[in-house]
Amino acid sequence: MAVLENRNAPSGHKPKEKRRNGSPDRRKHHRHLPGHNNDVIQPFFISLCLLALAALAACSQARPSADKLELATIPSWKEIPKSSPSQFVGTFARFCVNRPASMATVDDRLRAASYVPKVQGSAKRPALYVVDDKRPAVVVNAQTCGVRAISRTGQTDRVNRYVAETFPDAKPLNPSQFSNDVEQVWSIPGGIIATTRNDWVGNSSAYTLILFKPDT
Repeated sequence: MAVLENRNAPSGHKPKEKRRNGSPDRRKHHRHLPGHNNDVIQPFFISLCLLALAALAACSQARPSADKLELATIPSWKEIPKSSPSQFVGTFARFCVNRPASMATVDDRLRAASYVPKVQGSAKRPALYVVDDKRPAVVVNAQTCGVRAISRTGQTDRVNRYVAETFPDAKPLNPSQFSNDVEQVWSIPGGIIATTRNDWVGNSSAYTLILFKPDT
């Protein structure tokens, strides 16, 4: 049987290629269909994916606070330093004896002196502020304020002289009336001053000078 030809077709025209199921192969013409400009669509979807990944990273990895980032640079053994006698007493006088009335102002003053809260205070425990130098740590809440350092020669004598000079009405009390770590106690108008000594890393001990005023 003769093959019928399309006489109206231009010369040189080739019939469309057919797939195995007999339908024309349209795959190579897909990118030219209306509304399918891949040069625009692909960058658009890539941008959406990047934004989604950034949002997920922000949710799953919250940035630590500035306090935590600064505290991370202080080794744990350095949080309670070996302060000199003058640093020990001077810090106590500045932040405890001459402390502001409100805790918010105490926090502002300590931060202005480069201290950062290591332990947040609560109704049951005082806050602990540390600094990355040789000044003692500061322990403070509404009624109690103290400084803590690793024991060092001259600290005890300097504390005794400071108490006698600053609180002439101070009266020594028997430390056995208090807990075992209490070393010295003085009664002053409106409160108590005490020192404590606790075992620390190795052969060292932590020395603390505390001012307690229950009516503040």
